[in-house]
Amino acid sequence: MVVHDAGASIADMQTAHMPRFVVRLNRNCTARRNQLPTQHAGRGRPLAYGALVRPLARSYKGHSLPATTADVTTQFHLSGPHHHRPRWRDVVRSDQKVVTDQATFTIWVYADPLYRAPFVLGHQLDGQPGDHLPVVS
Repeated sequence: MVVHDAGASIADMQTAHMPRFVVRLNRNCTARRNQLPTQHAGRGRPLAYGALVRPLARSYKGHSLPATTADVTTQFHLSGPHHHRPRWRDVVRSDQKVVTDQATFTIWVYADPLYRAPFVLGHQLDGQPGDHLPVVS
């Protein structure tokens, strides 16, 4: 398994055909769902990209951009305050169109009240993605 800090991307891992990897992502990263949104007016060009997934809220040019609701959020207690781990499963890179056999990955956000910024990880692991990731504190 490849574990890489900032400097490598999900695209790098997928291009290198890494079967299992964990990569630290930027806090402003985005991904997309690998299914088309159900809300389409039926006019104009057919949709090709899935809904945008934004793990962390931020602002851009004075506008607030909310975080996407997580698929699963777990909490654990580790010698101090509670830690939250939201997770988005089966997402694709934001530049990829919806394709049934697209390589997907999972995004985890580790929010620890002792640190100023959360830790964002993208990974592709066998079995239940993210259930066996180590606790980061």
